[in-house]
Amino acid sequence: MQRRAQNKLVWDLDCALEEGTRPASFNTHGGAQVERTSLVGEIRTRLIAAKGDFFGVVFGPAGVGKTHAIREACRSHPKGVLYLEVYEPRDLARELAKTARIPLDEHAHLLDYVVHRAGIKRYSACYRLPKDLQHEAVSHVLDILAERGARFRKKHGFMPCLFIDGVDLLSKENPAAFGALVDKAKHLASNGSLRLVLVAGDGNALSLIEQTPSASKRDVPVHVRDISNDEAEGYLTGCGLSAPLCKQIVGLTGGRFAHLEKALWVCGAADGLDDATLYGAVRSALYADTERALLRATVINTSPDYELRKEVLRCVLTSGCVKVSELMERLCRRWSYASVEAAIGELVKNSVIRPGDQNMLLAHSKLSETYLRETLKL
Repeated sequence: MQRRAQNKLVWDLDCALEEGTRPASFNTHGGAQVERTSLVGEIRTRLIAAKGDFFGVVFGPAGVGKTHAIREACRSHPKGVLYLEVYEPRDLARELAKTARIPLDEHAHLLDYVVHRAGIKRYSACYRLPKDLQHEAVSHVLDILAERGARFRKKHGFMPCLFIDGVDLLSKENPAAFGALVDKAKHLASNGSLRLVLVAGDGNALSLIEQTPSASKRDVPVHVRDISNDEAEGYLTGCGLSAPLCKQIVGLTGGRFAHLEKALWVCGAADGLDDATLYGAVRSALYADTERALLRATVINTSPDYELRKEVLRCVLTSGCVKVSELMERLCRRWSYASVEAAIGELVKNSVIRPGDQNMLLAHSKLSETYLRETLKL
């Protein structure tokens, strides 16, 4: 009977890999979806169906549509693909187990964990989650999944893939645990048993991934950017907005997917109004969100670093983008290196500015750039 219970655990886990997660689509407004065929195809070919032993990183500013594209890629190729979105970093091990259909006994003691690591077979209706070693719990669950992942690869000829979306939360709350997760991703990839794909913004998490020491990075990055203005206007038009209103909204938001979604939500809630009134409502709602981000970054108050942070923004917005080294050299004539570094870090963390290609800094979005120019009179 105990062996039958263990066989059922293995069967459930194998079924999870065979069937995949199949996350729900993001078509929330019932209109035309943003077609990102090339991006979905890139995720599918470079990460899901690829043959190499590497882990993946999907990155881009918050709101560009990373989750949307990944969900579509997972839905189009579900076999061997699991998807998890992180909401509470402290529950990551439990959520991983739930995604992979691994039943856990969270009341296990340290002795159970030692027995498991020693390779002694003990048949039970649940896998043991070490409550005494919470920092090892995520690694423990991934080891269980990787064991079946190796068999899956042998059977189908490609490595199973686990997307972990929203790792920025973990990197901010527990950088050490996030570093351990990156190390685990490299280890599992080199073993050929499981490909982790970490989905991150372009701030703290991405920096930690790049800084994690390794003999070989072995990661394949996929950079997600804003959609074009034409695509953005087509999306809004397909959702029922007039062409002139769409052009006005895109002039404010650019191709940032999250801002387009917020604009549609505002227009839906204020149905029946003329275009000028609708645009005013959209502008007010989006500016309110941006103002909250600036307040978190203490840009529009009287904090001691207010002038420094305003100067950082002035340098970034005046030229459109600026190299970090040039900005540091310019500002360190007046402020200390540590103060300038801290100010830049706070602005990046709160999605006011973001790092770009070739070590450049630029406004986090078209919306934040427009708002900052108006509010700070830059």
